[in-house]
Amino acid sequence: MITTKDTVAKSKELLMSTIDNEAVILGISSGTYFGLNEIGTRIWSLLDQPVKVISLIKLLLDEYDEEEKVITEHIIEFLNALYSKSLIVLVDENK
Repeated sequence: MITTKDTVAKSKELLMSTIDNEAVILGISSGTYFGLNEIGTRIWSLLDQPVKVISLIKLLLDEYDEEEKVITEHIIEFLNALYSKSLIVLVDENK
């Protein structure tokens, strides 16, 4: 399970297409796809390079008018959904 202490990045084995600020992602190895709304697409765009989950939360707090607890819960839930479909990976920063 992904937590605020983790660092995540996009998997390298996927295809993506964006239409009208919404994205569809296809995991090549898993054969699963995932549709993203505008906010999900924004989060996805921030995962091009490894990013700490807590940094992601802080950035989105600046962009969206919502309570920190709500944003944190939604981001963690979203990242875990992506992770369960092998669309993102955990990055070991000690390597």
